[in-house]
Amino acid sequence: MLSVAKKIHYTCLTLFIVCQGLQKIFGGYSPIRFYNHDFGECFARSADCFIFSFENDVDTQNMKLSRVTSQYFNNAIYEYNSYNNTYGFNFGGGDLYTKNNYLYVGKSGFYEHNLIENNNPYKIEEIEAFSITNIER
Repeated sequence: MLSVAKKIHYTCLTLFIVCQGLQKIFGGYSPIRFYNHDFGECFARSADCFIFSFENDVDTQNMKLSRVTSQYFNNAIYEYNSYNNTYGFNFGGGDLYTKNNYLYVGKSGFYEHNLIENNNPYKIEEIEAFSITNIER
């Protein structure tokens, strides 16, 4: 158990998403946390966010990495909350986001590249999230 004298600092979050019927794994990295505002919307800024996709751990030819652009780092993470909040995480206001148990992959212009050619919703099979914290003593 942590004592009151120790401070926990959220450091980063990495997400991996597997969708039904796809051989790809999608994901994203954010050094800033996804907040849960009472109501409303806002963008969170970071120049270090990126999204990615890959087929498997052997095929490096089809891996894609898309960093938030330097011009739009203020729009790295989009946060939205309402009474019937059905959104999960949202990189760039539409580049990689979840809604109603579906993954959407689009092109808002805030990240360098599109991860997939179409913008169809994909039924999420599994999401794994890893966060790293730093505990000060």
